[in-house]
Amino acid sequence: MAQTATIPQRLRRHMDLQSRTAVRITGTSPEGPARQAGLESGDLLLRFDNAPIAGIDDLHRALGAEQIGRRVPVELWRFGRLVQSTVVPTEPATE
Repeated sequence: MAQTATIPQRLRRHMDLQSRTAVRITGTSPEGPARQAGLESGDLLLRFDNAPIAGIDDLHRALGAEQIGRRVPVELWRFGRLVQSTVVPTEPATE
């Protein structure tokens, strides 16, 4: 789960970010790819596959079929520090 969130101005200047917004992680599925990659509630997702993520719509567009099963680099801001990780997107669960 995630939502579009405002990037604090101090962080934008420090990281030389163009966008005023990014994606705040609000929760992860216990067995999902975000949790397996170490993403946590409160993380601010700044980049996905080396591209800036300005909001939830950007993230949805970035999660195309070509990303499924591929190791994708992500860049996060967590508690005052930059964190880099790798996530492996999976097919959405069907019921």
